Amino acid sequence: MHTCPPPKEAIEGWLKPYDTVHGRYGHLLLEQQADTDDDLIAAMRPYFESAHLDAREYFHAQIGISLHPDADAAGHHACYPNCLPPNARRGLFGEVMAGMISEAFQDVFVGGHTWQVPIFLFRKHADVEAYLYALARDDRRRREVFGRFGSDFIGIALGDTGEIVRFIAGEAKWRRRLTEAAVDELMLGELIDDPSTHKRVRSGKGIWFEINRKRHLLTTLRSGSSRATMAGWSAERELDQAV
Repeated sequence: MHTCPPPKEAIEGWLKPYDTVHGRYGHLLLEQQADTDDDLIAAMRPYFESAHLDAREYFHAQIGISLHPDADAAGHHACYPNCLPPNARRGLFGEVMAGMISEAFQDVFVGGHTWQVPIFLFRKHADVEAYLYALARDDRRRREVFGRFGSDFIGIALGDTGEIVRFIAGEAKWRRRLTEAAVDELMLGELIDDPSTHKRVRSGKGIWFEINRKRHLLTTLRSGSSRATMAGWSAERELDQAV
């Protein structure tokens, strides 16, 4: 389980929030206002370590290698998530940031609910498991990995007596440059040829499409036979600029 609280003081000194809410829809822009220095990295590291702990223990057990930091047995180089290719690590960074922001900016986040993220869903990444298994046995087996299906994390809000009263499902997207065209592609889909007008138009299969067609069926987390509705949200993140 993920148990580390977000480093709110460090994050609030790093990012400035601008929130907008219209009815049931909201947008939170975070603008970087301070440099990314060693102190910030040190403050954020425990949260990231906690977010990946479940997956690290699971993957290392599945592929049969040690978790000890000084281990030098065969396969020790296949350490999750360090050994993953850069694109995959950027994706994981964005997923953890999405969860951290949900917990750290609760006052300005749409709904104003007190979210807790008990777990990130990295252990469900089947292609990472296959990649690690092969890499542990042959360090030449390096390649890109396919993305993981499903939500990036599960967040919950608790009632006065500790019961779960709300779910949130997080989905992170990152782009090296957050241009207007990049945002349009994320939200509205890729450009395609319209056969009726012979013009380039958005496919309509972006984030809004995915949110609006979400089925009221919780497939990632289930307790007994009960099912719950999850509200999806999406966020674009830049690694070095606005997050």
